[in-house]
Amino acid sequence: MLFIEKNAKINKEEKKMKKVMIVAGCMAMTFALSTMSFGIELSTQQADTLKGSVSGVYVTEVKGGKVIYTDKATAYRPAEWDTILKAYGLTLSDSKDLPRGYATTTSGKTTFSEQATAFSPIQYDEIFRAYGLQLDAACIQKTINAFGYATAVSSDGKVTLGDKATAFTGMEYASILYCYNLPAKKKVVEKKVEPEHTGWVMASDYLFDFDKSVIKKKYYSKLDEIAIQIKKDPKLRVEIQGHTDGVGTEKYNMGLSLRRANAVRNYFIKKSGIAANRLTAVGFGKTRPIATNETAEGRAQNRRVELKPIK
Repeated sequence: MLFIEKNAKINKEEKKMKKVMIVAGCMAMTFALSTMSFGIELSTQQADTLKGSVSGVYVTEVKGGKVIYTDKATAYRPAEWDTILKAYGLTLSDSKDLPRGYATTTSGKTTFSEQATAFSPIQYDEIFRAYGLQLDAACIQKTINAFGYATAVSSDGKVTLGDKATAFTGMEYASILYCYNLPAKKKVVEKKVEPEHTGWVMASDYLFDFDKSVIKKKYYSKLDEIAIQIKKDPKLRVEIQGHTDGVGTEKYNMGLSLRRANAVRNYFIKKSGIAANRLTAVGFGKTRPIATNETAEGRAQNRRVELKPIK
């Protein structure tokens, strides 16, 4: 009697220890899923979308805001895998590298196999990559000995995956997928767009006295402001154009317009320190009017100095 009672006590302790080990194992898996911050995870709302399709096969229930995965090793039909991965918000984007027996694409239409298949980790990886995922070596290294999805992770991050067909449990599949993530979006580097210089126009009437080509001192500040803008862009070259109205001979107006253009050019070189090879003076006389020469207002507009940026 004593012997029976002793064995019963041992069996009771073993069962208790076994129960503790199972709970500890579940807690460890839960801890792994909750502390890793690598890849995709099924939300309770997403898990609800599996009801009526693969409900009870991949996810057994959603309880207390948590997703409970099946503890049975299952080989899913590719059509079921597509449903599961869609619940994660993924869509098949590249079917050319899918393992044989997963799906066929004809005329742009993909047909999934109805045969339940246990793929090898190498093939699972091909499937997940076809849905746009990438394996995170740092994450899979944490679970490398848990269920044999990966057999090695080198120091440079190269992952060696198992080549034997394996059916995992729902929790294991979830753990594997948690080590996948969407490729990081390429950072879009905005190209700095240099402000376009449209040029400057100054009326000759306030820069110069009548029939003169000497710049009035009171307008030096206006030219200094323009010089600052020119100096901001070392690659910018400027053509300084002199223009007159239609009064007077063509030869005289051509000479006057060139003298005024040169006066502005010399100011920028001597007073503002702009390199001479960045400035060109041209006289157009009365050949390029921008308004009518029949009115005083029009003639005043035509008497001008234009600064045209050139690259």
